[in-house]
Amino acid sequence: MIDISNLTNLITALRAETAKDAISPDSLGALLQKITDVIATAAQSSEVSDIDNWKTAISSISSCLIGIEQNLSDRNNVYLDINTA
Repeated sequence: MIDISNLTNLITALRAETAKDAISPDSLGALLQKITDVIATAAQSSEVSDIDNWKTAISSISSCLIGIEQNLSDRNNVYLDINTA
């Protein structure tokens, strides 16, 4: 979710203008540019979705293979010890 507090502050400042002719095309353009700049720095929803998918995948891992060692063996079998965490 995007933090819109900066956008809200900019809009509130614009709405607070009460003097006659206080809002000029230049001041409105400056406000719109500031809003555009804030939006440009926000994370893309696809980036946030990718991070959320990684988090879900990592959270679902119940164990992880950390090592395989040879155990006893005989002429017919080789036994392995599997270590997980």
